Amino acid sequence: MRVNIPKPVLFSVALLLAAHAAGLWQMILLSRTLGVPLWMPYSTLAVVYSLLMVLLVMMLRGKRWARAVYSVLGVLSLLSAIGHVVDLGAAGWLVAMAKVVALVLLYVPASNSWFAGSSPNSSFKPNPLRGSA
Repeated sequence: MRVNIPKPVLFSVALLLAAHAAGLWQMILLSRTLGVPLWMPYSTLAVVYSLLMVLLVMMLRGKRWARAVYSVLGVLSLLSAIGHVVDLGAAGWLVAMAKVVALVLLYVPASNSWFAGSSPNSSFKPNPLRGSA
C-alpha cells in the first residue's frame, strides 16, 4: 500500500529532523562541560530524542495527537529561545527559524487534510437500517 504523504508534512518533518539533529550535536558538545558522568546526559538525550522520533513518525502516519503534542512542545521551545535571545548565535537563529517554518507547515490546508484523515470517526460510516426510508 502506497501512502501519499503531503509535501508540506514531509518538508516539515525534514526541517524538524535537521533542527533537532543540530540541537543534539550542540547538547553532545555541551555535555562534556557539565561536570557529571557522561552516562547521565547521554541517557537523558537518548530518552528525549527517542520520544521525539516517535512523535515525528506518528506525524508521518497522520496522527493528530502527535501534531498537537509537538506543537505545544515547539511553542514552549520557541518561547524559551526568546527568553535567551541574547545568547543565540547564527546557528541558534537558524534552528529557531526552521522550527517556526516547520510548525507553520504542519497547519497549511494540505497538512490539515492529512491529519484530518486519521481521525477515529473518518472510517465510520453507518449503514442505513433495512426497511427504513
